[in-house]
Amino acid sequence: LEFRSKYHNAKLVLSTSSPQIETYYQYVSAKYILLRYLVKNNNEFILADLNKEYGPIDTVISSKLKVELANALRLHQQSVLMLNSKGYSNYIVCRNCGKVLRCPKCDIPLTYYKEKDETKCKYCGRKAEELSCSECGSKSFSQFASGLDNLKEKVLMLFPKARVLQMDSDTIRTTADYHEALLQIENNEVDIIIGTRNVLSIFSSQIRLIGIINLDQFLNSSDYRASENTYQLLDECINHSECKTVVQGYHLDNPVVLASINKDYDEFYDQEIIKRKDTFYPPFSEVNRLIIVGQFKDMYYCANYLKKIFSTILKDCDALGPVYLQRYKGVQVIIKHNNYSKVLQIISEVEKKFSDKKLTIQFERYPRSFN
Repeated sequence: LEFRSKYHNAKLVLSTSSPQIETYYQYVSAKYILLRYLVKNNNEFILADLNKEYGPIDTVISSKLKVELANALRLHQQSVLMLNSKGYSNYIVCRNCGKVLRCPKCDIPLTYYKEKDETKCKYCGRKAEELSCSECGSKSFSQFASGLDNLKEKVLMLFPKARVLQMDSDTIRTTADYHEALLQIENNEVDIIIGTRNVLSIFSSQIRLIGIINLDQFLNSSDYRASENTYQLLDECINHSECKTVVQGYHLDNPVVLASINKDYDEFYDQEIIKRKDTFYPPFSEVNRLIIVGQFKDMYYCANYLKKIFSTILKDCDALGPVYLQRYKGVQVIIKHNNYSKVLQIISEVEKKFSDKKLTIQFERYPRSFN
């Protein structure tokens, strides 16, 4: 967009309810002009602390959300329940103090892999040989995991007569499926809509309740933008037309949550920009990723060779990985740097060097995720 605006000698206007950290940094650096449009929003916002809930059902549907769902059903209003995981996602929490275990190098929550019985970082691949909490020293931990199928099962246990529509890539496979689902919602043939974050984009005059089932999935996702994504999610819910929002989680005293509820983006930015600078993430660097696919031995050799070249040639460069991704059947290398042209040159030369190995090297300048 910026390139096109300069090419056509046009003004560029970016509009959002909560800007990205990199964009707001341009304003702070006096490169952008900020115009604030202040709108009062009196939508009700309820926090449900799952630490105070008990029982197998209440760990998924809190008592507060259960009451609000019952009221919506009684008034023939539609509800949206958002859980950002189709299958399962997990992170590790100290049972003593509640701190989430993170990689000391990448500041990313560690993930437990059941099939290999190991805990490691999804960015750099570093394994945690002996787990201990950096906050209190405890060696007792809990692992959290949940998915949409589990959520739907719990909802139907609580409200067996409710008409529940699950919307995800498994149930909505074609455009026709999507249009059929929207038609059911518009005709008021659905009471409760369950899905991932995309369901928040559904607008219906009957939707009066939004439930965020587990905010910790956003706060502790394996992405350096986790705090930013969480703030944007809550901001989107708060600004949803005439909707009450119930947010469930175990760490609702997190500064990101408090800043979003108070609509204090400056407070959130001041905290986040310090973390970004300390860990060399944007706007202080550019983050790209490489997906290398081929023979097992060759792709790991190529990935480690690239890491060595990046570290040797580039200044202020940090290459993380390689980490195997089952989704691609290849390895991932994450690159943090400030020399895009040099990175492309290195990749091109390495591709020539490994041309006989029949490797596929996929470069993503602006990766949407790292999973």
